[in-house]
Amino acid sequence: MVLCTSERSLLSVIVPAKDLPGLPLRLAESLAYLLHRIRVPAPAIERELREMAWVRFAPTASRRVLGHMNDFAFQVEHMAARGTGPLYMSDFAEQLAVTPCGSIDYERPIDMAHRLLSAAR
Repeated sequence: MVLCTSERSLLSVIVPAKDLPGLPLRLAESLAYLLHRIRVPAPAIERELREMAWVRFAPTASRRVLGHMNDFAFQVEHMAARGTGPLYMSDFAEQLAVTPCGSIDYERPIDMAHRLLSAAR
């Protein structure tokens, strides 16, 4: 699995690590699905996907983001270990989206993403 995290909102998606050349498409699909599930308006989702037309993957230079990604990975491991039924990466992403994060004043990534996406109009 690949954990992809927004530096600004800490909203994260998890995508399969298979077929790395296809990762940008799977990331866009996973993000669109998550944004739809958290009730982001369709025009904002479309705008975000247009902005993702050019993708560059790199390790984060932000210790803040890296710390949260490590916490998120730990949480996903524990959610998977507790799971009693089928495991879906989108379920993990939705759980991470409602996890308060200290570096954004204990706001939830879902709330931060909503605010940033509405301000981008």
